[in-house]
Amino acid sequence: MKALISCLFILTLYSVSAQESYFGIKTGYAMPQMNGNNESTIDMESFHSSTFGLVICSEFDNSPLGLTFEPGYVLKGGNANTDSVNYRLHYANMPVLIDYYPLSFVKLNAGLEPAFLMQAQNTYPEEHVKLLDDFDKRFELSATLGVSLSISYFLDVNFRYSKGLTKIREYDAYLQMSDISNDYTQISLTWKIAN
Repeated sequence: MKALISCLFILTLYSVSAQESYFGIKTGYAMPQMNGNNESTIDMESFHSSTFGLVICSEFDNSPLGLTFEPGYVLKGGNANTDSVNYRLHYANMPVLIDYYPLSFVKLNAGLEPAFLMQAQNTYPEEHVKLLDDFDKRFELSATLGVSLSISYFLDVNFRYSKGLTKIREYDAYLQMSDISNDYTQISLTWKIAN
């Protein structure tokens, strides 16, 4: 709770000191992929997923740079080329991005995305099996690169790639895969609700 209050305080100070800032709601489409050292013929495939979050974005005074925080949710995981593995990993995430504005309507960003695994399931066709205790690490860190295009004063289109830097599972016996990490590609819309 103290960490949450500290973060909110820092974000408030940061927003007040920035020249231009906005808050927004972000929703989109993602294609997650689980990667690792595969020792079998089972291949992991991406699937269609969703993301949702808030956006707190500010530009620094007299600078083409800015900072964005995006607390939210993302569904990660993967499907095996068998009928028995459809991993669905539900994460609370908080991308922290450095923004660069080469043009007034273009924003390039890069940063880190810490995430916390809230729920993990294998969604068999007949049943859902909970897997949260099977994952070695519930905390994950990813590197993120993206671009945003402002198509109107209140709407941005975002494209992003996120590469897992930490391993979420040392070994999966069924998949015969080790050193497993998450990646995803995302396209999303940001509605600016407070400028």
